[in-house]
Parts: sequence; structure tokens; C-alpha cells
Amino acid sequence: MSIDSLYKESNINRLAEFGKLSSDIFNAFVTFDKKALDADKLNSKLKELITIAGAHTIGCPYCIDVHT
Repeated sequence: MSIDSLYKESNINRLAEFGKLSSDIFNAFVTFDKKALDADKLNSKLKELITIAGAHTIGCPYCIDVHT
């Protein structure tokens, strides 16, 4: 199995399906994601840059796409 078959760019458009399959868990994740990126001691832009660096470190193409 190639990396291309694991990470199809079009899969990013399927995120809404998670909300339909398990709305409580998906909504909790969305709430966490928004809260984690809200400005607090660090501004939102710096938090996004840290998130992008982390996404590149773990090699998650979906995270890279969402946060860039």
C-alpha cells in the first residue's frame, strides 16, 4: 500500500462524515481544536505555526493541509 492510497487529498473533504457518525466525539474534537488555537498567552498565529511544525514532524498531510 502506497502513501498516496493512505492520504488522498480528497479525504479532507470527508471530515463532515465524522460529525454524522459520532457527533459527540467529533464536536468535542472541534471544540478542543478551536480552544487550543484561541489566543491566550500565545497569539493564534504563533499557535498555528507551532501546529504546522508539529504536523510536519509527525508527517500528517491532513493536519498540514488544514493548518496551512
